[in-house]
Parts: sequence; structure tokens; C-alpha cells
Amino acid sequence: MSLIKSILQQLGLSTTPANNFTFDASADNGTMKLARGNAGATTQDIMTVDAAGKVAFPQLASTLATQGSHVLPNGLILKWGQGTSDASGNLTVTYPTAFPTGTLQSVACASTAARITTVSSFSASGVVIYTHNTSVVGVATDVRWIAIGY
Repeated sequence: MSLIKSILQQLGLSTTPANNFTFDASADNGTMKLARGNAGATTQDIMTVDAAGKVAFPQLASTLATQGSHVLPNGLILKWGQGTSDASGNLTVTYPTAFPTGTLQSVACASTAARITTVSSFSASGVVIYTHNTSVVGVATDVRWIAIGY
């Protein structure tokens, strides 16, 4: 086991900064950062640890809200949200940011149990949802959806 007593450490021998890593514990608040690039010329944060020990991976972006998304380490992306269908039962959702490659699956459900909800189609940029109830026609329906892609 080795102990490095340094506040800023470059890891790697390449003359190309992007091929090296920098371990930075120079802040006096108990935080640290692992980044790509030479010391003083980092190009991409990989991991940070705050004073409470919470680990964050900046490349794995998340939007934790009613309409949100999360990127997993293997590149899989989850997107979710909610909306209201029109009186005909149609809801077209356009994602704020399209999946880079494509959608693997999308599912939806209506907030009202009596509604039949189907995903009519989905793509990298959005999903089309249809809700139907034979006993109630012409009523908008609240719908929640989730999509998985990469």
C-alpha cells in the first residue's frame, strides 16, 4: 500500500494531456476531484467527492424532476415524464434531448385505472401515446411514461 501526500497529483506519462489523469485534493474543504488531463490543464471531470463523502460522476447527467432523465455508466439512458392527452386520447411527447442512438423501449400508463393506455410509436426523439375508455369519450387523461434508450 502506498500513501501519496500531495494535494495535486498527475497520473500518467503522456505528453498529450487528454491521455493523463489528475487527482486534485487542493481545496481546503475536504473535497477531491479526478479529471482527465495534466495538472492545471484538466479537460474533463470524471469523479468528485464532496466533504460529506457524496460521490458524483459529472458525465452521468441526471435531471431529477417530473420530466427527467438519467445516464447510467454503461451508456443506457432513462427518460420519464407525464402529460395530458387531448380529448381524442392522443398524447405526443417530444423529448427535450433525443436519445443519441435510439429508443429500446417505451411504456406508459394513465392516472385513471379505467383507461386503456398504449404506446402507438416511439423513436429517438419522442413517443406517441393513446388512451381509450369505451364508456367515457372526449375526456383528456393524465399519462405517465418512461423510455429506455442509448
